[in-house]
Amino acid sequence: MELTYTDAQWRDLGTVTPLEGDFAYGADENDFSVMFDGQAVPPVGGLLYAEGSDIGGMVTGYESKPDQGTFEVTGLTWTGIIGTRVLRPDPGQAYWTVSGDVAECAAQLVSRLGLGYIVHVDGTAAGIEATHRFSGSRSGAQQDSGRYMDGWAALWQLVSEHGCKVTMRWDDSARRVRLRVSRRGDWTGDEAADAGLATVGVTVSRPVNHLVCLGKGELEDRTVLDLYADASGSVSKTQALSGRDEVAEVYDDSGAEDAAKLESDGRSKLESLWEASREVTVTSAASGTSFDLGDLIGGEDPITGISATATVTKKIASFSRGAMSWSYKSTA
Repeated sequence: MELTYTDAQWRDLGTVTPLEGDFAYGADENDFSVMFDGQAVPPVGGLLYAEGSDIGGMVTGYESKPDQGTFEVTGLTWTGIIGTRVLRPDPGQAYWTVSGDVAECAAQLVSRLGLGYIVHVDGTAAGIEATHRFSGSRSGAQQDSGRYMDGWAALWQLVSEHGCKVTMRWDDSARRVRLRVSRRGDWTGDEAADAGLATVGVTVSRPVNHLVCLGKGELEDRTVLDLYADASGSVSKTQALSGRDEVAEVYDDSGAEDAAKLESDGRSKLESLWEASREVTVTSAASGTSFDLGDLIGGEDPITGISATATVTKKIASFSRGAMSWSYKSTA
């Protein structure tokens, strides 16, 4: 597969064929590292992208290796660029809130983040109305920074919590990334997996199901709250799993200002622990088969017989000797 590279003003200069490397989007990384041969070197500040595909990003550095006749280009993928901004509430306000169709909410977010120089949200409505308050993610990594979160964390929270997905394509005529928000696809019963276009692997570990939450106070005056998850991951104050099935852990949240905040934080923590215990990995051997961030995927692991359904939270385009393949990771 050929990639187009541009100058620092984002004018196309030519194409290059990667030898090795990958482009990552989603839950973490959000960057790329690709090895090429030949003399063409994309400049820092230029773009590297595949026409009509999610694949692309901005070059932030490279390393030339004359003795090997190769050079390595590194940079931020589209999601990584969005992540270079920080969302914060207005002065004097606890949170920032948006209302409207989810696609319009995404456009408001992109504008607020000052990303209009490179990102344009497609005007097509997602067909889902929402009022969204950016008050923190259910992800443990975002738990304590929800009011101030990076741009990608904010956009992902918006679309994922309202049943949507996001796709991005470089639009050469507009010289911006065209970002589209739409209803997520459901591939849980898709025939493509049965036909061998996608291989489903399921990773399951025994999750924590009893969280002892510690809030403010000292010694006998400390606020203590017990939260429990049942066999399906639903959190409550009633213990559903006990005896050999109980797995307990302490959660220290001394910064919680009151019991309500302790419970809210504790629920988020226990839910994130549950999610982390069940991961679905889907590998697509066909370059024309692509799932989007936010799509539902699932299937049955052929060895264990365990089935799972999950949301695509990360996708990686990998190159090996010029050939490209997609892989996906999801959280149940």
